This record gives sequence, C-alpha cells and structure tokens, in this order.
Amino acid sequence: MSIEELFAAHLGPDKQAAEDAADDILIVRLLARLPEEPALRSAWLMSCQISEEHLIEIIAQRLDRPRGGLEARLCAATMTAAIRIVDETVSLAAAKHRLKTTTAEVNQHLAKAIRKAAPCRSATRSRPGYGRTTEAGALQPRRLRDRSSAAEH
Repeated sequence: MSIEELFAAHLGPDKQAAEDAADDILIVRLLARLPEEPALRSAWLMSCQISEEHLIEIIAQRLDRPRGGLEARLCAATMTAAIRIVDETVSLAAAKHRLKTTTAEVNQHLAKAIRKAAPCRSATRSRPGYGRTTEAGALQPRRLRDRSSAAEH
C-alpha cells in the first residue's frame, strides 16, 4: 500500500468526528499565526517534537534498529520536519490567502514531502498488518487530517 493509499483510506473529514473537524479548523487558524506569535511557534515546535519521538519508535521497529540509533532518529526528524512544513504552508495558504486545498491534495503534498525527506526509504513503505492508528497517526498527526474543510470556515 502506498502512502497516498494509506492516507486516502484513513485520513480526511469523512473519517473523523465533527469535534475533530472543528479542532482542525482552530489548528489551521493557529498555525497561520505562527509568523506573528513566537510563543505559539515554540509550543508548536514542542508538539512536533512529541510526534517525532513517536515516529522514532515506529521507524526503529520497521528498520529493526535501536530506538536511539542515528538512522531511526534522523529518519524521524526529517520526516517530521517535512510534515511540519507542509502543515504550516497549507494552513497559512488556507487561513491567510483563502486557498482551498482538498484532502487528496494535502495527502499528495505530504506523501511527496515524506518521500523526499526520508533518508530511510524502507520505513516509508506500508506493511500489511500495521494498524491504522499507529501508522497513520505516526506519519500524519491528527492536525493534518484535512485542510479543505478548514479553508472553507
């Protein structure tokens, strides 16, 4: 299963509760304020670090490497940074410039960024038997589920 197929199967407004969709709208608005709010940016970066720590565990397991090893840490750091950049860019475009982006487009941007950034290609391949929550949550935090619905509000 490709990253795009994984995202399409598990991420998007039709796959989340109304409360989560409302949270996503708020998150888009907050992320759009990052350039003007240094304290908010600090909190955002700490949140990204937490995502990175979760991703390290998954990557280490997939690569059969130690959790604290350079390969797993570097892979998780670059993938998390790629996700963060896409999230910030899409959120800013939606909130400040009213650019509407579909879930499929966001998922495509994310998959492309992850592939370009990941120094450990085998960690980005989906494997049968990996759970939806673990894999999708690690590759894409809840705040990234959908930008199209947020842009419309």
